[in-house]
Amino acid sequence: MARRNIGTIYLRVNKKTGARTFVAQLEIGVTPTGNRIRPTRAAKTYAEAQKNLREMISQHEAGRLAIKKNDTVEELGLYWVRNIKINHVRQSTATDYESRLRREVFPYLGKKRVQDLTGRDIEKWMSTLKAQGKSASTINGARRVLFQLCKYATRQDLMTINPVSKTDPLKADSNRTQVQEHWSKDEVKKALEASIGTRLDLFVHLALFTGMRRGEILGLQWSDIDLEHGTISVQRTLKEQTVLTPEGVGTSQLVVDEPKTKSGYRKLAIPGPLSNAFIRHTEGQKELKLAAGSSWVKSEFVITSTTGTAWNPNNLSKKFKSFMKENNLRPIRIHDMRHTAAHLSLEGNVRLEAVAQGLGHSRIEITKNIYAKNVPKLALDFSNGLAEFLSPMDDALQALMAKPEGFEFTEQDSNGTPKR
Repeated sequence: MARRNIGTIYLRVNKKTGARTFVAQLEIGVTPTGNRIRPTRAAKTYAEAQKNLREMISQHEAGRLAIKKNDTVEELGLYWVRNIKINHVRQSTATDYESRLRREVFPYLGKKRVQDLTGRDIEKWMSTLKAQGKSASTINGARRVLFQLCKYATRQDLMTINPVSKTDPLKADSNRTQVQEHWSKDEVKKALEASIGTRLDLFVHLALFTGMRRGEILGLQWSDIDLEHGTISVQRTLKEQTVLTPEGVGTSQLVVDEPKTKSGYRKLAIPGPLSNAFIRHTEGQKELKLAAGSSWVKSEFVITSTTGTAWNPNNLSKKFKSFMKENNLRPIRIHDMRHTAAHLSLEGNVRLEAVAQGLGHSRIEITKNIYAKNVPKLALDFSNGLAEFLSPMDDALQALMAKPEGFEFTEQDSNGTPKR
């Protein structure tokens, strides 16, 4: 019996036993993957079935209806990342989400129905990854993606409550980090001197004098450089992006993208040493072009491969590792040169606001949390700076604090009366 096209009650008879059951069914749509959403409840009498149907309608309108369906975590995950999330994030971000799902989620939870996923399942999954040696950062990253997937599922009435919200992220591994201690002032001088005249000359100077990211440096084009006025405009980033096939097989390609954030668009100064590096680089490019001959490809990129094309970020990283080894430099990551630029600028009394804008941070709190807390000199400068500001008062303070000649201090009681 239909009820205003909202729900249906039908009779089901067991062929073996002859038992009669009245089933209330409410059809409320289809899942993103095409499965119809039809929660049902069985009752012994028609009246009970009517009551069940009314309750189901009420619960559905209130968003509390528990729905049975067949979408698995893997089915919904692939649909969500490829048809929904791709419209709200960059291609590289969507690819990262899918990679995390395929790598950390699907092998353990992929075959489980979305409706059946519980907080206990999430906790067990996280514990399993931890036992396999996965870092807290990796597990928490996968957890964040799964949380977003389940959030989407709740909006689509595929589950009533996000089970990931019932769990807590793992505590960060304090002893597991890829970040290396930034180079000291002396190490920076050594690296800059060693780079002069090499393929990495301009790259190292740009990284250490501007704190630009690897992709931002490789993405620079000559139209961004104004040597006459001494400025660099950061307009784009070059990166190696992985594109997944429908089967999840990744293929890499170089892409030019926008800066990481709106604050990433910025204009930086070209100090003297960096200007000289640009001049040397221009001469070096002429030699590369001559050596490449007909193989040379004309491009607008400032830093190029030996044939004039954009320099692959991974190939440059390998070159940088060889550069450090050949010159007996303490090994750090390329990104740690950005940390070095930030730390040394703060130690050199550059204002925190200037450092934040130079690095392209969207909020000054980011710079403060990442770098300022690790610069001991800032805390020391607090008292010393305050003392320097108050220095004109020194003479007056010393005069007040000095003990006048012939004056003796007398101990007094609470009323100010000298004690005998």
